Amino acid sequence: MNKRLRFAAAVSFFVCLGILSAEDQPEIAYRILSGYIDNKEALGAAGNKIAGGVIAGTGGLFIAGAAVTWFEGDTIASWSGNRLDPQTKMGVAVGVGIGGLVLAGAGSALFAAKPHDFRSDYKEVFEENDSQVREAMSAAVLRDLSIKAEKARITGAISSLLVPLLSSAITAGINLTSGKVWYDGVVQSATWSAWSIAGGVAALFGTTDEERLYSKYLAAREALYGDRAPSN
Repeated sequence: MNKRLRFAAAVSFFVCLGILSAEDQPEIAYRILSGYIDNKEALGAAGNKIAGGVIAGTGGLFIAGAAVTWFEGDTIASWSGNRLDPQTKMGVAVGVGIGGLVLAGAGSALFAAKPHDFRSDYKEVFEENDSQVREAMSAAVLRDLSIKAEKARITGAISSLLVPLLSSAITAGINLTSGKVWYDGVVQSATWSAWSIAGGVAALFGTTDEERLYSKYLAAREALYGDRAPSN
């Protein structure tokens, strides 16, 4: 009887230990994903305010220019010995003023706009209560973000590298149809696209934030679990 009690106690102990250890497992992917989304939302809010301020400020300058044209246009024109036509003055003042009002309104709206709620894009992750399921879903999201970012990076790099080739091919084709030697101006055309080549090479051999985040997750998981880490 005592043996049975000791056996049952041992089983209970290891079951409880397994449950506790499962609950104590750090949610690496979930933490990384949460930090990524918090950063995106912060940058989005800051970007809205900066862009909105710039656009609204430009609109204010336009409005000020319209006011100066309306009230001081004749004086400014007289400095050069000319006379400002009243209809021209009205047209410039009204047109610039309306443009300024539109820009000021758009900038103010952007400045006051709420940033995009990135958490709503992955609400199934943040609404999940089971920590193990939440961690698995977070890892899947990180992997998906990494794959999409890598595809976009490579596509952009190839497009950037193709720009000088297409430009050179078009120049050579025009030369052939106009009776010139095919390479006339080809080097100059490619030189103007040097920025595109540099950008394409940098993108081709670089990494995106999303790719680095997924690599960070894999490295952290490997350091924590070692050979016990499940494969993705």
